[in-house]
Formats: sequence, C-alpha cells, structure tokens
Amino acid sequence: MVSFKLLLAVLPLALAMPSLPPSALEERACVPPTNCGGPIDVCEFCCAGGVVPNSANCHSHGETCPGGTAYHCDDEH
Repeated sequence: MVSFKLLLAVLPLALAMPSLPPSALEERACVPPTNCGGPIDVCEFCCAGGVVPNSANCHSHGETCPGGTAYHCDDEH
C-alpha cells in the first residue's frame, strides 16, 4: 500500500519532466546528392571523376569506387 502511494506521488513528477535533447546520432540525416550515382553503402554515394556532389553534407575520405570517388553524405565531417 505504501509503495502504491509512493508511485502515485512520483508519477506526476515523471510526466512533467521535459524530454531529453536529441543526441548527435539522431540529428544526422542522409541528404543524397542529385548529381551522383545511387548509394553504394549506408549514405555513401559514388560520384564520377571530377564531379563534386551538390549536397552540403557530402565529404570524401579519399576512398575510390568504380569510376569515381566515394562520398559520405550524412554529416559535414
């Protein structure tokens, strides 16, 4: 009976707590470029040699793919 009363006392406080801010993983979003080929991995695209992807979040780590360069398009780094 005491634990039930304690639960009833704490429940409104738990419901009133603000939600946690989104983590960095939740904020990452894949923005595919429209001037490159289809995805070759999770949010990774192959762009032909000399083509720079037109998505602001794309970057390369120097990896190559058949016919071009692989770009990651899920964050700025």
